[in-house]
Formats: sequence, structure tokens, C-alpha cells
Amino acid sequence: MLDFNLIKNFATIESVIVEEDWKNIFNNNKYIPTTEYYNFYYSYGKSWKPNSILEIGVRLGYSGVSMVLGAGDSLLKFVGIDSEIDVNSSSNIAQKNLLSHTKAEVTLINLDTQKDDIPNDIGKFDLIHIDADHTFSGCINDILLALSFAKTGTRIIVDDCLYAPVRAAVEAVISIYHTKLNLKYVTNFRGHGLIETLNTFPELEEKNKRDVIANQQKSPFAKIKFSSIAHHYSIIRTEISQVDIKNNSFPNYILDFTFQIVTEADLYLKDSIQALSLAIKFYQDNGFCVDKIIQAINSIESYINSQNNHKDSFIKKIFSKTNSNLYIYEEIYNRLYLLNRIRLQLINNNLGKCFSHFCKESTKHLDYLVGRIDPENNSYFLPTHLPGLENYRKSKTNIFTNHEGYLLIIVLSDALINILSCFECELESQYWMRYWDIKNNETWNKLIINNANKIYDSPTPFPIKRPVEYEDFYKMQHIGNAGGIRLTNFPSKDHSHPKQEKIELCHPTDHLFRIFTTISNIELILTLLKERHPGETIKWLDVGCGIGFISNRVQFDGILIGIDVADSLIEYANATQLTENHKYVKGEFNDARKMIQGEKFHLITANEVVEHIIDPLSFIREMSQHTSDLIYASSPLMEEVPYTPQAEHVWSFTLESYIRLFEESGMKITYSGICEVGKYTGNGHNWLSVAATINHPFRVFPLG
Repeated sequence: MLDFNLIKNFATIESVIVEEDWKNIFNNNKYIPTTEYYNFYYSYGKSWKPNSILEIGVRLGYSGVSMVLGAGDSLLKFVGIDSEIDVNSSSNIAQKNLLSHTKAEVTLINLDTQKDDIPNDIGKFDLIHIDADHTFSGCINDILLALSFAKTGTRIIVDDCLYAPVRAAVEAVISIYHTKLNLKYVTNFRGHGLIETLNTFPELEEKNKRDVIANQQKSPFAKIKFSSIAHHYSIIRTEISQVDIKNNSFPNYILDFTFQIVTEADLYLKDSIQALSLAIKFYQDNGFCVDKIIQAINSIESYINSQNNHKDSFIKKIFSKTNSNLYIYEEIYNRLYLLNRIRLQLINNNLGKCFSHFCKESTKHLDYLVGRIDPENNSYFLPTHLPGLENYRKSKTNIFTNHEGYLLIIVLSDALINILSCFECELESQYWMRYWDIKNNETWNKLIINNANKIYDSPTPFPIKRPVEYEDFYKMQHIGNAGGIRLTNFPSKDHSHPKQEKIELCHPTDHLFRIFTTISNIELILTLLKERHPGETIKWLDVGCGIGFISNRVQFDGILIGIDVADSLIEYANATQLTENHKYVKGEFNDARKMIQGEKFHLITANEVVEHIIDPLSFIREMSQHTSDLIYASSPLMEEVPYTPQAEHVWSFTLESYIRLFEESGMKITYSGICEVGKYTGNGHNWLSVAATINHPFRVFPLG
């Protein structure tokens, strides 16, 4: 009942989105909202035809407009609730947008669902959309509120389910009512959780009862909001810039804000360290050696606990007239030093691959800090103590008051805020990392866990969703956007004019180099294979062929079989096949071999495929069993690892780690190379490619 027909290229919304949102939300890319986001809302409305819609978090009404247009004349009532925190008077704009696109009754209510009571007379709803408070507890509150307005069979859309606190909130509610709710996740620009109610929930109509349930749910994230710490820091930065301290101590009100930062940072770290410890235990249970990392974590937890035990003494030192600056510096610096110990232990352990966001970002901030406080330090290791403290104690002169035009408290606080921000993102990342089935994954066990001395040549895992979500995503792939290629004019349904499509590349220069370099490389490989196998018909398997863009442009007189998982892509590829010997099938390796009477392929290509595979080592080993000669594969080079799951990619590779995949599969490398096109196009990817053989490498392979 949560199924829907996805309709792409929903362009009506373009006229509604204001220019500022095009820039800030969608980076001026009209393709994203019209095909990767609001088209889903339109499709829900068109597929489910609701009579009534409730939206919690309306803002300017973009998703509301999309849903009401999809629902059409079926819709009788739309109710929107918004606190207007994001955009002042947004409800007035949203109401105008909605009334311009529907004849249904439209009611906008301005209140905060976290604090205010909702009118009971607004009725029940067929479709409810939630896009409001994105904290764990706030989102749980809104989902419970939505259930109170649901009928049996109501569908609830929870937006931003690729944001870890939102996903965790959905999971928490589902665990409470697992027999009363159905759930399906949809991967798009922000990720949707689709919930279907199998019952009504009259017990949730009272706010106090919803609050009790919400408060019982244990958050996997820090209770202290990072935004609160950052807010106090911004006050300090502003105030200090306006104070002429000269050689005097800081005013008490600045010290007070600084004390709040340190106190809140400790509370935040205490929660974060506990969450980090649970994440570390997950890896420990899966075969990683983490003893030194645990020691570093315990040291910062012990320090925080000891400071809390001597809080009165700490406050007294902070507000003493003679040593206030000194103690401020020491307290912030000590926390940075201990956080740095955790970073160093992660970097020097193969587990650092799994904490790549924290390792990379914290290194950047700590290296900068070292350069500011200790310019003579060429090692870029944070010293045990803040340089100059002993001179300060002896001379009693305030040498820390000004440092390169900034007070040192700003430099240190800035570093602490940035490191805590790295922690915030890393805890989100670790929420997703729990979806990895490490014990049953050959790539993890052979190239990461047991690769302690060769960290550089092991791939880097991304945070991932549940594997079934990737399967669903690929099944929904559309010929309008496949493999970075967008088709704006499709062949006629009877395929009478199959070659008259208009093709655009999503990143023109980037894809131009990558795709056509790949085509040239494959043509050369096929020529060499013909020389190696004289008199044979060369058989080529293109794995992840998509719409056949590459394979249909390679000059080739042998047999080509392309496989992919999406019906629409295979249908299009067959409609535009280059020759009768080019055939495309939805399926796997064995399905492809049936089409050549069970024989093996001379060549298997996997272009922009390996980075999508949950277990690439097993995948390449399986590929090697279906070729009699050679595999050619290409992927992004050292793709930046995000802290939330991407729609498709699950691994990042160096060239060395890519080569290792083939070598561990028993193959011999004939060629490997890097195309640094992304280095020059700015928003593109650098690229790597490898050709590996089952038998002897080609004696001459003059690529690159």
C-alpha cells in the first residue's frame, strides 16, 4: 500500500521556488527539485489521491503545492502548521502558492508543535507530511502528533530521513508500534520515510501522553545541542572584539560565557564519548584491535569527571583576578589535547578508515591551531602544554592577551568548537555505519581489518543505508538520469525513431573526459583481444550498462551483452542498440552467460560500478569467474567520504586500494591509471581505471 508510481520531470514547481532557495538549497540546479525531490511529492499525491492533507512544517509551500497538484480534484482539504521560525510570515506566502494550485479548502495555522496545543477540530487526514523539527526528540514528537490525526490507512511522509536524528526518530516510533505501522524508505535528495497506519491512535490525542512517550526514548546523540555551545561562542567572539583588555583580565561577563562554553562542552563530550564508545565496541566485536583508542577515550572521560568533581574550585580559579586568563586557556587547551589523542589513535589504526570524517576535519583544525600557537613546531603535533605558559607564570605579564591580532581565547575556543562540530558529524556517521555487515563482508575482513600495516591501500567505507534501500533505489532508476547522463527527448513508444533523443551530460566536461576516454580504452582492449584470440568471436559483458550509452558507442563487431537492474534502462538500451549483436538484459552474471550458451566472456567491463557494491572484493572475484581473459573497471578516485549516506556510492578508492581488489581476486594487472579531470573542472571527480587479466598480462598496453 506504500507503493507509488514515480513521475519524473515535474517542472511546475520551478515557478514557485524563490530565487534565494534556488541558490541556497539547490545550488541553482533546477534538475534536483524537479526530478530528485518534489517529483516524489507530486507522485505520492497522484498515486494515492488523498481527500485531505496535513503538513507539519509548511515553510513556503513547495512540497504542499507538489502534493496538491498530484492529488488534483480528489483533494478537498489542506491544513498546514508552521512556527514561521525559518521565514517570517512564511504562511502568507505558502497560502498564496497553495491557493494558486488547488480548489481545495486551505487552512494555515501558525504555532510550534513542540510547545503549543493543536486544535482538535481540524479532523483526520489521509496524507500527512512532516518536515519540521529535525532533532531526535522533536521529530518523535511530530510523528506521534501525526499519528493522533491519522485514520486507518493514512500515509505519513517523514522528510530528511538521510539525516541521522530524523532516521533514528522514525526507527524509535516504529519500534514502539511495530504491529500497527508499515514502513518503507525512499532514497531521493533528502530521503523519505513512508509510514502507513494499520490502526488509529486515540491514546495520542492528548499532548501530555505524547510527551511521556517521547521522553522515554533514549537518544543515540548528545542531549546538549551543539548549536547552544556555538551560540555562546559567537557571543564571546563578538564581545571580545569590542573590549579593550590591554593588560587586564577579561570582564566577568565574558568569563561567564566562557565558563558556559566549557561546561556545555563537557556535557556534550560526556554524551558524545559514550556514543563513541558504543561505536568502538561495534568494531571491536567485528575484529578490530581498539585497545589504545579505548584508552584515549577513557582519558578524556576521566578528565571531564574529575573537573566536575572539583567544579567549585574550577569556578573560583576562572573568576580570580590574577589567573583568570591562564585557567581559561589551560582548561580549553587540555580538552583539545585529549581530543587530539583520540584523533591520533584513530589515524594510526586501520579503524581510522571508518572514522574518516572526524580524522580528516579534526586534523585540518588542529594543524591550523598548532601553526597559530607554536609557529616553530614543524611536526604539527599538539604540544602537551600550551607554549609560553611557564613564561607567563614567571613574569605575570599577560602575553596571551593578543596573538596575531586575535585573543588566544578566540583561537582556542574556535578550535574546540570546530572539533566538537567534527564529533557531531562523526556521531551521525557512526549511526549509519551500524548497517555494515562486517563479519560477512570479504572486503572489510581482508582489506581493512587485517590490513594494519597497509592502511593506504585499503578502500574507505561510506556510511550506508540498509542494503534493501539501495536495491529499491536502483529499481527506480529512470532513463531521464542514469550514470550522469540525462535524456530530455525519449524515443517514441513504438521505437520508430530510436536515435532522436537529446542527450545531456550532468557534469559536461567531467563526463566528457571520463566517458569518452573509457570508450577509447575499451576499443583498444577489444583490438588487443582480437589479436590474442584470432578467429574467435569476441564476447563482451558490460556490467551496469545503464542505457547502453558507452557500449552503443564502441566500434565492435563481436557479441555484446549488457546487464543492469532497472527495467526502464534495459528497455531503452535495447531500443537504441548499435547492432543486432548488442543485447541487454535485466539480471546478473548467469543470466548474461545464458545468452551466450554458458560460455565465458573475453572482456567484462564495470564502469562506475564498483563504488556502488557493498562487497567489491567478492564482486570482482565473481566477475573473474565469468571471464576467460580480462576485466576493465573504472571508478572515482579518492571520492570524499560524507557523514550521511549518499544515494548510490558506498566506497572510496585510492588507485592502490583499487588494484588490491583485483590482486586479491587472483588477477594480474595489465594497466592502471588516473585521469585528473576533476582537478581542473572543479566540481568533477578525478578518475581511476584498471585492466586486469586472468592469465598473462598484455605485453604491450599503451594506455594513458
